[in-house]
Amino acid sequence: MIPVSQGIYRLFDPGEWVSLDSSDGFDAWAEEYGRLPATNPIFRLTKELLYRLVLEEICPRLKKQALPWRMLDFNCGPGNDFPFFLEQGFQVVGCDGSPGMLRVAWKKFSQACQDKRVMLYLGRAERLQPNSFDGQTFDLIFSTTGGFSYLDDEAFVRAHQVLYRMLTAGGVLLTAHLAPVCLSETVYYLFKGHPRLAFRRWSGTLTVNIRGRQQRMWLRSPARVKKLLRGLPRRLMVRPVLCWTPPFQTGYRATGVRLPIHRALEYRSLRIPGLAFVADQVACLVFKR
Repeated sequence: MIPVSQGIYRLFDPGEWVSLDSSDGFDAWAEEYGRLPATNPIFRLTKELLYRLVLEEICPRLKKQALPWRMLDFNCGPGNDFPFFLEQGFQVVGCDGSPGMLRVAWKKFSQACQDKRVMLYLGRAERLQPNSFDGQTFDLIFSTTGGFSYLDDEAFVRAHQVLYRMLTAGGVLLTAHLAPVCLSETVYYLFKGHPRLAFRRWSGTLTVNIRGRQQRMWLRSPARVKKLLRGLPRRLMVRPVLCWTPPFQTGYRATGVRLPIHRALEYRSLRIPGLAFVADQVACLVFKR
């Protein structure tokens, strides 16, 4: 991970990062990543599927909780998910290890930050502590940006344990994890004549270049996620995210009538847990007792 926060969570002050060198890494990707919901229909479809899980599986449960609902967007990036949660009436706390990402989020949601509807924290996932957010607890913790893929198994388990402690009674933890076997990506690359790319995920690890900085990724199957989280005193449910559509990283573009077809197929597949073994992502819902 990129050593930007020195291991200490703190409220993000955009004034500290005015002269930030954003020439590489996640900082360099922040502006482009913040535009993806508007420019990339596959990225947007992936988000739609995750929001559907929130609306169908989580919001009905949270109706038992006192208002206003509080949520933590863990690894929030440039705040791509903030509009959805603000529209649902959540008070949002976002955190990320990249000051470049948070700087973009601050610019986009400066008024919400001033109104305290959004709070931004800077901190690395590996350094998460129970008091990292000044003792706040949350009705929903949402982390679906792929950030957990940059943690090894030990850090993965520890982060989930700490996040679980931050949930209110009856709260929900929704995380999404990149899987090793993405059938749609494999088929797409084979069709394009790139067999090496077609099977690159199957080993369970990847080394990727994020704007000039090498990063290692751990990809986890539904069985692996369940095994790692078996120590949590919870009810756990998995759902597939993007089964029949090549993920946006492949460069696939769904145009014309193809996008509605993809959407219909993915919405139906979202209800079939077994398909998580061949999906791009494994969505994991942890319900706190």
